[in-house]
Amino acid sequence: MPYNNSHIALFHCEGVPESLLDDFCKDVKSNSLNLERISRPDPGIQAGIEWLVFPVIAVFVLKPYFEGFMNEAGKDHYRALKQAFRSLWEKLFSKECNFRVVQLTASGERKSKYSMLFAVYAPVEHGHLLKLLVREDCSMEQFSESLELFFKVAHTYHAQGSEVTHEIDSDSRSESSNITLLEYDEESSSL
Repeated sequence: MPYNNSHIALFHCEGVPESLLDDFCKDVKSNSLNLERISRPDPGIQAGIEWLVFPVIAVFVLKPYFEGFMNEAGKDHYRALKQAFRSLWEKLFSKECNFRVVQLTASGERKSKYSMLFAVYAPVEHGHLLKLLVREDCSMEQFSESLELFFKVAHTYHAQGSEVTHEIDSDSRSESSNITLLEYDEESSSL
């Protein structure tokens, strides 16, 4: 797990091409930001509910980021972070991308609605996580809008705590269910 003073943590499996991640790290890095890059062994075949399976590449935007970089002084970095995510989208989701995760069923390969390659997380409280599900077929505009809304929800949560206007009901969940899944709805332009 990332250190307490980290702003952003990038988890990735060992087999991910370094060039995919080097540019993202370079674009996000700044003197006052603590970015952790954590390589983990390839998990191999996984079974489970696809939305909860840990992706090949996961970006955790942590509480110190929302406390230090989402204020007026950090707006330039926030713009740089959003641009870095857009560049990452081009590498992971555009038609030119040749790096994919395959989901297999007993009857053969199938395409998942959500990316098994990439997701964004924001820890909120007591080990609870928000996870932004990214659709495999999302456009760059949909991806950018979903990130913008995700950051607003997480920032509002960290700024207002239990008084958050976007309801995250973690009290009624069992201890084994510590994740809230969020998906962008293009029709209503909301999560």
